[in-house]
Amino acid sequence: MHFRLPFRLPFLLVTVLLCLTPGTALPSDPKLNLELNDASTVGQSCRVSFLVQNKLGSLIEALKLELVLFDVDGQVNRLLSVNFGRLPLNKSRLKQFDLKGLSCSQIGRLLVNNVTECQGQGRNLTPAFCTDAIKTSSRIAITLNY
Repeated sequence: MHFRLPFRLPFLLVTVLLCLTPGTALPSDPKLNLELNDASTVGQSCRVSFLVQNKLGSLIEALKLELVLFDVDGQVNRLLSVNFGRLPLNKSRLKQFDLKGLSCSQIGRLLVNNVTECQGQGRNLTPAFCTDAIKTSSRIAITLNY
């Protein structure tokens, strides 16, 4: 007895296997890692350094965040907009921003209040998508949270 596979079955199997191949799928847990790495007083400013890692599955062409700066007593000091610019996929980038007229010892906490811009290639990056993917951490006494 000779058993014959339907003509379309081999093509269906190849298609399924190609779809399951690692590297073709989007990350199961997309992340935009944002670490407050350092803060140092430079003249009349506090220079904050962020280490950013794009694990969203595609290049970010433009990223802008709205941050709220709280003093050591928990009072809002200012609202600021920071431009992280272009962030390649799976690469780490250090971004520094000077907070004028402020000593680092006056800062107690930074809050990521909003993602105001998130654009990129390969997928429809939106501020909402990037907001959901942010993971914050801090290596210094100033906390960073979302």
